[in-house]
Amino acid sequence: MGVWKRACLYVTRKWVRSILLFVVFLVMELFLLTGLMMREGAKKAVDDTRHTFTTGLTIDWIMMPNAYDFLDEHINEKGELVMKIKLPFVKKEHIKELLAIDGVTGFYAKTQQVEAYTGLTVKPGHHAWLLDFLDGKYSEEYEGERESLEEFRGPSETEAHYNRFIPVYDSEWHPAFVNGALELVEGRHVRLGDEGKAVISDVVAQANGLKPGDKVKAQNSDIFTGELYGSIYETEIVGIYHVNFEQEITKWTYEDDILANTLFCAPGIEYWSRYENQIYTGADIIAEESEYNIGSMVLFVEDPMLLDSVKEKLLAFDAVDWKYYNIGSYDKDYKDALKPLFTVKKLSGVLIAVITSGALVILFLIFTMWMRSRRYEMDIFSSVGITKKNMLLQCMLECFCIGLLAFLAAVLLAGPVSEMMGNGLQAYLSSKSSPDAYEVTFQQGTQALEVDRLPAKGGHLAYEITPGKIIAVFLVMAQTSAVSVCIAFLRMFQARPHRQRHN
Repeated sequence: MGVWKRACLYVTRKWVRSILLFVVFLVMELFLLTGLMMREGAKKAVDDTRHTFTTGLTIDWIMMPNAYDFLDEHINEKGELVMKIKLPFVKKEHIKELLAIDGVTGFYAKTQQVEAYTGLTVKPGHHAWLLDFLDGKYSEEYEGERESLEEFRGPSETEAHYNRFIPVYDSEWHPAFVNGALELVEGRHVRLGDEGKAVISDVVAQANGLKPGDKVKAQNSDIFTGELYGSIYETEIVGIYHVNFEQEITKWTYEDDILANTLFCAPGIEYWSRYENQIYTGADIIAEESEYNIGSMVLFVEDPMLLDSVKEKLLAFDAVDWKYYNIGSYDKDYKDALKPLFTVKKLSGVLIAVITSGALVILFLIFTMWMRSRRYEMDIFSSVGITKKNMLLQCMLECFCIGLLAFLAAVLLAGPVSEMMGNGLQAYLSSKSSPDAYEVTFQQGTQALEVDRLPAKGGHLAYEITPGKIIAVFLVMAQTSAVSVCIAFLRMFQARPHRQRHN
């Protein structure tokens, strides 16, 4: 009887074992195909969507432990402390040259944000709530603390009219405008070279009857008394923006932490605020930088395909020593928005790795148990002259026949299972996101206001079962099965006791 016939007879007669092995193969091959299809579907969706987001290069200054060795300090004729770093960093005057690089569309530099009193009617927050509470307009669980909270009336009366000022060289390229959280609805943006210009929200503009061309005045105040001090900083409104989402505001949200109360203004206000505070507190006066160094920035690029070309030209700009900077990709917006897809891609990759590594272990254990139960059968085969090679070939053919049937079934089921699992996982991940597309966050340490994208609601992915995936899974499972059968077969013969010969 030939090897093929013996293999077919064993598969049909030992139908319980054959069905169990069929189920094991089906589950492994089905989940392996499903993992590949989910991963490729998520990857394709990411690649198709990525180009719709603005990309660029991030350029961040490397903090050096010996930075003070390169610092020149002296007192000028005004008695101010002048600090100048003697290193070729990116400076304000380099911006136009960087923007002239082919493919670069915009520039954004992180700056020190300022909170100041303007006297404007702003979107109410914590200080407005506290004043209403102190005036007895409503009862709260803190009713017994009303008298002790009275000491905060002065600062709250001032800070209830505070605004946050974010200095920008070009407000159009602030990340909140780039990712669509904010939209200019009237006038123009603050542009490179502007002085004393700002864009303001439509909420604050309407509440105060402001329009482009009007002025806003800012002043510092004492945090303990609320008393105003120092000179007044004046800025002209050149544009009005709208917030495209609803920020979550509680009675603990300060007025200057509300996005609608933010003004995007030309650089200069940070030095004014620091200078006035140093005079008021009696601290050393630090002179304004004559050559402003830029430590953290983004160069926006019109096409992701141009990133490498722009980086190459950037590094060729020899006015800056780029060894003091880390250069990376600006992909935060699309990574935040497509977070569910990245999670699907990651989990499907884990599924593939687990199934691939687990298949060898599980199949080896199964074949080891089955081989032990076939020792008597193998002894009979040996006694009638069937070689070990033929016996091994028979075992592999049995495995191949069952595995092939299971694989064909897995191919038929992979599409519906992938769609059910992938879309179900996306729906679960998306259900955790906020109904809004954005959220306001604050940088740890500096408390600088930022606007981040939230994960987008996931749609249906395209789950394609291609010949490449079919061949890949078939080869992986065939190789895994062959290795498992060989190891189990050899271990069975190694474990057999040697027969004693009698004279």
